[in-house]
Amino acid sequence: MRTGNQEADRLAAIGRQARRFQSHVRRILAGRGALAGGVAGAWAAGLILLAARLAGIHGSTAERLHFTLALAALVAIIAAVRATRRTPSPDAILAALDAASAAGGLVMCSGADGAPAWPVAVTRLPDIVWNGSRAVRGLALALCFCLTTILLPMRFFGGSSPSIKQGLESLAGQLAERVEQAESESLLPEPLIAALSNQLARIAESGDAADPARTLEALDHIEEELSKSAAEQAEALTAEQAALQGTLALAEQMASRFDAAPPTGTQAAAAAEALSQLLDQAPLAPSLASNLLATVAGTNGLSSATLQQLAARLREAGACSEAQLRRLGEL
Repeated sequence: MRTGNQEADRLAAIGRQARRFQSHVRRILAGRGALAGGVAGAWAAGLILLAARLAGIHGSTAERLHFTLALAALVAIIAAVRATRRTPSPDAILAALDAASAAGGLVMCSGADGAPAWPVAVTRLPDIVWNGSRAVRGLALALCFCLTTILLPMRFFGGSSPSIKQGLESLAGQLAERVEQAESESLLPEPLIAALSNQLARIAESGDAADPARTLEALDHIEEELSKSAAEQAEALTAEQAALQGTLALAEQMASRFDAAPPTGTQAAAAAEALSQLLDQAPLAPSLASNLLATVAGTNGLSSATLQQLAARLREAGACSEAQLRRLGEL
Protein backbone atom coordinates (compact mmCIF):
# COMPACT_ATOMS: atom_id res chain seq x y z
CA MET A 1 0.00 0.00 0.00
CA ARG A 2 1.35 3.40 -0.93
CA THR A 3 2.14 5.92 1.77
CA GLY A 4 1.50 9.65 1.55
CA ASN A 5 5.21 10.40 1.15
CA GLN A 6 5.53 7.99 -1.75
CA GLU A 7 2.55 9.53 -3.50
CA ALA A 8 3.97 13.03 -2.95
CA ASP A 9 7.35 11.96 -4.32
CA ARG A 10 5.69 10.46 -7.37
CA LEU A 11 3.73 13.66 -8.05
CA ALA A 12 6.88 15.73 -7.56
CA ALA A 13 8.76 13.52 -10.02
CA ILE A 14 6.02 13.98 -12.62
CA GLY A 15 6.14 17.74 -12.03
CA ARG A 16 9.92 17.83 -12.49
CA GLN A 17 9.67 15.84 -15.72
CA ALA A 18 6.97 18.20 -16.98
CA ARG A 19 9.03 21.31 -16.19
CA ARG A 20 12.15 19.81 -17.74
CA PHE A 21 10.31 18.94 -20.92
CA GLN A 22 8.67 22.37 -21.02
CA SER A 23 12.11 24.05 -20.70
CA HIS A 24 13.41 21.81 -23.47
CA VAL A 25 10.54 22.83 -25.73
CA ARG A 26 11.12 26.50 -24.89
CA ARG A 27 14.80 26.26 -25.82
CA ILE A 28 14.01 24.60 -29.12
CA LEU A 29 11.39 27.22 -29.93
CA ALA A 30 13.87 29.99 -29.06
CA GLY A 31 16.54 28.44 -31.28
CA ARG A 32 14.15 28.03 -34.20
CA GLY A 33 12.92 31.60 -33.76
CA ALA A 34 16.43 33.02 -33.51
CA LEU A 35 17.54 31.19 -36.64
CA ALA A 36 14.51 32.32 -38.61
CA GLY A 37 14.93 35.86 -37.29
CA GLY A 38 18.62 35.82 -38.20
CA VAL A 39 17.76 34.85 -41.77
CA ALA A 40 15.15 37.61 -42.02
CA GLY A 41 17.45 40.17 -40.39
CA ALA A 42 20.36 39.30 -42.67
CA TRP A 43 18.22 39.61 -45.79
CA ALA A 44 16.79 42.91 -44.53
CA ALA A 45 20.26 44.28 -43.75
CA GLY A 46 21.57 43.23 -47.15
CA LEU A 47 18.68 44.85 -48.98
CA ILE A 48 18.99 48.06 -46.95
CA LEU A 49 22.73 48.21 -47.65
CA LEU A 50 22.14 47.58 -51.34
CA ALA A 51 19.58 50.38 -51.55
CA ALA A 52 21.85 52.75 -49.61
CA ARG A 53 24.89 52.04 -51.77
CA LEU A 54 22.86 52.46 -54.95
CA ALA A 55 21.77 55.83 -53.56
CA GLY A 56 25.41 56.83 -53.02
CA ILE A 57 25.50 56.26 -49.24
CA HIS A 58 28.39 53.88 -48.71
CA GLY A 59 30.18 54.39 -45.41
CA SER A 60 33.20 52.30 -44.52
CA THR A 61 33.42 48.52 -44.76
CA ALA A 62 33.52 48.24 -40.97
CA GLU A 63 30.39 50.37 -40.62
CA ARG A 64 28.50 48.25 -43.14
CA LEU A 65 29.58 45.05 -41.38
CA HIS A 66 28.59 46.37 -37.95
CA PHE A 67 25.19 47.45 -39.28
CA THR A 68 24.54 44.01 -40.77
CA LEU A 69 25.50 42.14 -37.62
CA ALA A 70 23.55 44.49 -35.36
CA LEU A 71 20.35 44.29 -37.41
CA ALA A 72 20.53 40.51 -37.83
CA ALA A 73 21.19 40.02 -34.10
CA LEU A 74 18.36 42.38 -33.13
CA VAL A 75 15.82 40.62 -35.33
CA ALA A 76 17.05 37.21 -34.12
CA ILE A 77 16.60 38.19 -30.46
CA ILE A 78 13.12 39.59 -31.07
CA ALA A 79 12.11 36.47 -33.00
CA ALA A 80 13.47 34.19 -30.25
CA VAL A 81 11.53 36.04 -27.55
CA ARG A 82 8.33 35.91 -29.60
CA ALA A 83 8.84 32.21 -30.29
CA THR A 84 9.13 31.34 -26.59
CA ARG A 85 5.63 32.75 -26.09
CA ARG A 86 4.34 29.73 -28.00
CA THR A 87 5.61 27.36 -25.33
CA PRO A 88 2.84 24.81 -24.57
CA SER A 89 0.88 25.19 -21.36
CA PRO A 90 1.49 22.81 -18.40
CA ASP A 91 -1.67 20.86 -19.29
CA ALA A 92 -0.45 20.37 -22.86
CA ILE A 93 2.94 19.26 -21.54
CA LEU A 94 1.29 16.67 -19.27
CA ALA A 95 -0.75 15.43 -22.21
CA ALA A 96 2.41 14.98 -24.29
CA LEU A 97 4.13 13.12 -21.43
CA ASP A 98 1.07 10.92 -20.98
CA ALA A 99 1.02 10.02 -24.68
CA ALA A 100 4.77 9.30 -24.75
CA SER A 101 4.51 7.05 -21.68
CA ALA A 102 1.26 5.37 -22.85
CA ALA A 103 -0.19 6.12 -19.40
CA GLY A 104 -3.80 6.12 -20.56
CA GLY A 105 -4.49 9.59 -19.19
CA LEU A 106 -3.13 8.94 -15.70
CA VAL A 107 -0.26 11.45 -16.12
CA MET A 108 -2.70 14.08 -17.37
CA CYS A 109 -4.84 13.78 -14.26
CA SER A 110 -2.02 13.09 -11.80
CA GLY A 111 -2.92 16.19 -9.83
CA ALA A 112 -6.64 15.39 -9.60
CA ASP A 113 -8.33 14.07 -6.44
CA GLY A 114 -7.90 10.33 -6.09
CA ALA A 115 -5.28 10.12 -8.86
CA PRO A 116 -2.39 9.34 -6.47
CA ALA A 117 -3.97 5.97 -5.81
CA TRP A 118 -3.12 4.89 -9.34
CA PRO A 119 0.49 3.77 -9.90
CA VAL A 120 1.82 5.84 -12.80
CA ALA A 121 5.19 7.28 -13.80
CA VAL A 122 6.73 9.11 -16.76
CA THR A 123 8.82 6.46 -18.46
CA ARG A 124 10.08 8.57 -21.40
CA LEU A 125 9.98 12.09 -22.76
CA PRO A 126 8.39 12.84 -26.11
CA ASP A 127 10.69 13.17 -29.11
CA ILE A 128 10.88 16.57 -30.79
CA VAL A 129 11.84 16.37 -34.44
CA TRP A 130 13.18 19.53 -36.04
CA ASN A 131 15.22 19.63 -39.21
CA GLY A 132 17.04 22.96 -39.22
CA SER A 133 19.16 22.32 -42.32
CA ARG A 134 16.86 24.34 -44.54
CA ALA A 135 17.00 27.33 -42.19
CA VAL A 136 20.80 27.03 -41.96
CA ARG A 137 21.08 27.04 -45.74
CA GLY A 138 18.86 30.11 -45.85
CA LEU A 139 21.06 31.86 -43.30
CA ALA A 140 24.21 31.00 -45.25
CA LEU A 141 22.67 32.36 -48.45
CA ALA A 142 21.58 35.56 -46.71
CA LEU A 143 25.05 36.09 -45.23
CA CYS A 144 26.66 35.55 -48.63
CA PHE A 145 24.38 38.21 -50.08
CA CYS A 146 25.27 40.59 -47.23
CA LEU A 147 29.01 40.03 -47.59
CA THR A 148 28.80 40.61 -51.33
CA THR A 149 26.95 43.87 -50.78
CA ILE A 150 29.44 44.93 -48.09
CA LEU A 151 32.64 44.10 -49.95
CA LEU A 152 31.80 45.18 -53.50
CA PRO A 153 33.93 48.18 -54.56
CA MET A 154 32.19 51.47 -55.05
CA ARG A 155 32.63 51.41 -58.83
CA PHE A 156 29.98 48.64 -59.06
CA PHE A 157 27.39 51.10 -57.79
CA GLY A 158 27.54 53.61 -60.59
CA GLY A 159 30.88 55.18 -59.74
CA SER A 160 31.23 58.34 -57.75
CA SER A 161 29.41 61.57 -58.31
CA PRO A 162 31.12 64.60 -59.85
CA SER A 163 30.92 66.42 -56.52
CA ILE A 164 32.96 63.67 -54.83
CA LYS A 165 35.58 63.79 -57.58
CA GLN A 166 35.80 67.56 -57.34
CA GLY A 167 36.13 67.39 -53.57
CA LEU A 168 38.96 64.88 -53.77
CA GLU A 169 40.74 66.86 -56.46
CA SER A 170 40.41 70.03 -54.39
CA LEU A 171 41.79 68.32 -51.29
CA ALA A 172 44.68 66.82 -53.24
CA GLY A 173 45.44 70.22 -54.76
CA GLN A 174 45.51 71.90 -51.35
CA LEU A 175 47.90 69.28 -50.01
CA ALA A 176 50.12 69.64 -53.08
CA GLU A 177 50.31 73.41 -52.51
CA ARG A 178 51.29 72.90 -48.87
CA VAL A 179 54.00 70.41 -49.84
CA GLU A 180 55.32 72.79 -52.52
CA GLN A 181 55.38 75.63 -49.99
CA ALA A 182 57.30 73.49 -47.50
CA GLU A 183 59.76 72.52 -50.23
CA SER A 184 60.31 76.03 -51.61
CA GLU A 185 60.86 77.54 -48.15
CA SER A 186 62.83 74.55 -46.77
CA LEU A 187 60.43 74.20 -43.86
CA LEU A 188 60.52 70.39 -43.64
CA PRO A 189 63.17 67.70 -44.19
CA GLU A 190 63.84 66.93 -47.84
CA PRO A 191 63.26 63.12 -47.56
CA LEU A 192 59.78 63.72 -46.16
CA ILE A 193 58.97 66.26 -48.86
CA ALA A 194 60.08 63.79 -51.54
CA ALA A 195 58.00 60.96 -50.04
CA LEU A 196 54.85 63.10 -49.78
CA SER A 197 55.32 64.42 -53.31
CA ASN A 198 55.59 60.88 -54.66
CA GLN A 199 52.42 59.82 -52.84
CA LEU A 200 50.51 62.79 -54.23
CA ALA A 201 51.79 62.01 -57.72
CA ARG A 202 50.56 58.41 -57.46
CA ILE A 203 47.15 59.62 -56.29
CA ALA A 204 46.99 62.07 -59.19
CA GLU A 205 47.76 59.26 -61.65
CA SER A 206 45.39 56.61 -60.27
CA GLY A 207 42.96 58.63 -58.19
CA ASP A 208 40.05 58.59 -60.59
CA ALA A 209 37.71 58.56 -57.56
CA ALA A 210 36.50 55.06 -58.42
CA ASP A 211 37.11 54.30 -54.76
CA PRO A 212 36.85 57.66 -52.95
CA ALA A 213 37.11 56.09 -49.50
CA ARG A 214 40.55 54.67 -50.22
CA THR A 215 41.70 57.88 -51.92
CA LEU A 216 40.47 59.95 -49.00
CA GLU A 217 42.28 57.66 -46.58
CA ALA A 218 45.53 58.16 -48.50
CA LEU A 219 45.06 61.93 -48.52
CA ASP A 220 44.32 61.90 -44.79
CA HIS A 221 47.56 60.00 -44.22
CA ILE A 222 49.52 62.60 -46.19
CA GLU A 223 47.87 65.45 -44.27
CA GLU A 224 48.63 63.73 -40.97
CA GLU A 225 52.29 63.23 -41.87
CA LEU A 226 52.56 66.84 -43.03
CA SER A 227 51.00 68.24 -39.87
CA LYS A 228 53.01 65.94 -37.61
CA SER A 229 56.31 66.90 -39.23
CA ALA A 230 55.39 70.60 -39.12
CA ALA A 231 54.63 70.33 -35.40
CA GLU A 232 57.94 68.57 -34.73
CA GLN A 233 59.83 71.18 -36.74
CA ALA A 234 58.05 73.99 -34.90
CA GLU A 235 59.00 72.43 -31.58
CA ALA A 236 62.65 72.25 -32.65
CA LEU A 237 62.57 75.86 -33.86
CA THR A 238 61.07 77.00 -30.56
CA ALA A 239 63.92 75.37 -28.66
CA GLU A 240 66.41 76.88 -31.11
CA GLN A 241 64.91 80.33 -30.70
CA ALA A 242 65.15 80.09 -26.92
CA ALA A 243 68.82 79.10 -27.19
CA LEU A 244 69.50 81.99 -29.58
CA GLN A 245 67.88 84.50 -27.23
CA GLY A 246 69.87 83.21 -24.27
CA THR A 247 73.13 83.32 -26.20
CA LEU A 248 72.32 86.80 -27.50
CA ALA A 249 71.75 88.11 -23.98
CA LEU A 250 75.06 86.59 -22.88
CA ALA A 251 76.96 88.03 -25.86
CA GLU A 252 75.55 91.52 -25.28
CA GLN A 253 76.40 91.36 -21.60
CA MET A 254 79.96 90.20 -22.34
CA ALA A 255 80.41 92.95 -24.95
CA SER A 256 79.28 95.56 -22.44
CA ARG A 257 81.76 94.29 -19.85
CA PHE A 258 84.57 94.15 -22.39
CA ASP A 259 83.90 97.80 -23.27
CA ALA A 260 83.98 98.77 -19.62
CA ALA A 261 87.07 96.71 -18.73
CA PRO A 262 89.01 95.04 -21.55
CA PRO A 263 90.03 91.50 -20.55
CA THR A 264 93.49 90.07 -20.61
CA GLY A 265 94.51 87.68 -23.37
CA THR A 266 94.03 84.68 -21.13
CA GLN A 267 90.59 85.85 -20.02
CA ALA A 268 89.52 86.52 -23.61
CA ALA A 269 90.69 83.06 -24.73
CA ALA A 270 88.86 81.40 -21.86
CA ALA A 271 85.71 83.36 -22.67
CA ALA A 272 85.96 82.33 -26.32
CA GLU A 273 86.34 78.67 -25.35
CA ALA A 274 83.35 78.83 -23.00
CA LEU A 275 81.20 80.54 -25.61
CA SER A 276 82.21 77.98 -28.24
CA GLN A 277 81.19 75.12 -25.93
CA LEU A 278 77.87 76.83 -25.26
CA LEU A 279 77.13 77.18 -28.98
CA ASP A 280 78.25 73.62 -29.66
CA GLN A 281 75.85 72.21 -27.04
CA ALA A 282 72.90 74.45 -27.89
CA PRO A 283 69.94 72.90 -29.81
CA LEU A 284 70.78 74.64 -33.07
CA ALA A 285 70.69 73.52 -36.68
CA PRO A 286 74.14 72.23 -37.74
CA SER A 287 74.62 74.90 -40.41
CA LEU A 288 73.62 77.70 -38.03
CA ALA A 289 75.83 76.38 -35.24
CA SER A 290 78.77 76.16 -37.67
CA ASN A 291 78.33 79.78 -38.79
CA LEU A 292 78.12 81.05 -35.22
CA LEU A 293 81.12 79.03 -34.11
CA ALA A 294 83.11 80.43 -37.02
CA THR A 295 82.63 83.88 -35.54
CA VAL A 296 84.43 83.02 -32.32
CA ALA A 297 86.72 80.21 -33.51
CA GLY A 298 90.18 80.74 -34.95
CA THR A 299 91.00 83.66 -32.63
CA ASN A 300 93.10 83.78 -29.52
CA GLY A 301 90.38 85.56 -27.61
CA LEU A 302 87.22 87.58 -27.80
CA SER A 303 86.89 91.29 -28.27
CA SER A 304 83.99 93.66 -27.97
CA ALA A 305 83.81 93.93 -31.76
CA THR A 306 83.70 90.15 -32.17
CA LEU A 307 80.93 89.88 -29.60
CA GLN A 308 78.94 92.61 -31.33
CA GLN A 309 79.33 90.76 -34.63
CA LEU A 310 78.17 87.55 -32.95
CA ALA A 311 75.19 89.39 -31.46
CA ALA A 312 74.22 90.67 -34.90
CA ARG A 313 74.29 87.16 -36.34
CA LEU A 314 72.29 85.87 -33.39
CA ARG A 315 69.62 88.53 -34.00
CA GLU A 316 69.52 87.65 -37.68
CA ALA A 317 69.20 83.94 -36.89
CA GLY A 318 66.46 84.65 -34.34
CA ALA A 319 64.48 86.69 -36.86
CA CYS A 320 64.83 83.91 -39.44
CA SER A 321 63.72 81.32 -36.89
CA GLU A 322 60.70 83.42 -35.94
CA ALA A 323 59.72 83.80 -39.60
CA GLN A 324 59.98 80.04 -40.12
CA LEU A 325 57.76 79.47 -37.10
CA ARG A 326 55.11 81.75 -38.60
CA ARG A 327 55.26 79.95 -41.95
CA LEU A 328 55.04 76.57 -40.23
CA GLY A 329 51.95 77.78 -38.42
CA GLU A 330 50.40 78.67 -41.78
CA LEU A 331 51.39 75.36 -43.36
